[in-house]
Amino acid sequence: MKTTIQFLAFCLVLTTASMTWAQGAPPWMPPPPAPVILSEIASPITEVRADDESEIKLRKFGLGVEVRQNIVPEFFLNLFMRAAHEVATPAYSAKFIYRTKTTDVIIKGSYWDIKAPNGNWMGIGHDWEDMEYTEFQNFKFVWGQINVVWNQPLITGLYFIYGGGIGAGAVMGDIWTTPAYNCTADNWRDATTNPISGCWHSPLDPEREKEDIPRVMAALEATFGLRYDLFSNVSFKLETGLFLPGFWQVSGSVEILF
Repeated sequence: MKTTIQFLAFCLVLTTASMTWAQGAPPWMPPPPAPVILSEIASPITEVRADDESEIKLRKFGLGVEVRQNIVPEFFLNLFMRAAHEVATPAYSAKFIYRTKTTDVIIKGSYWDIKAPNGNWMGIGHDWEDMEYTEFQNFKFVWGQINVVWNQPLITGLYFIYGGGIGAGAVMGDIWTTPAYNCTADNWRDATTNPISGCWHSPLDPEREKEDIPRVMAALEATFGLRYDLFSNVSFKLETGLFLPGFWQVSGSVEILF
């Protein structure tokens, strides 16, 4: 009987101790470690992949169309011509775009119907008696070029852009010249077939001839302007700049990225 009572007392002590340990660790035991929250553990692999994905999203391809007004001012032509006329006609371009975060690489094909005015033209270093009535027939320039354009952000969706390009193209059409007579510094703009007045020429003149012109011409361009992103994949550009061999251009374009 005494043994049974001792056994029951021992079980009661164990039960009481178990309940105490369940409510809290005994003072002689070290505190349990803090729970580990998996979301707080940085995953280098995940972060690198996220960065890679963001970089990929900044690299886009696209297509665009451009309309430009090409202007060859008379004062520019006067660097090479004693008698010349301003040319101002539109040109059209289609382009392929590769865009990164800061740069556009553009491959562009363009067509320009020059439509230079028929009239009296004369090169620099000539006298007025050397004047020629000049006709431009189907005079066009078709060329391709590659441009690099840098994008500098101004505000959200608006960028200042600047860059340049190089290319080459084909000159099409013909230029015919006919000697003109009685031309002076005062009347050379008055191109006429009337021999009584003005700087005149005859369409039947046997000296009328077709000029030899270069059929291949290099192109060099420098531009600056603005780009506005209407959507993440739709951009509008307004640019101006100098295009050699010799005109100033103002252009507007739409670009769609994919």
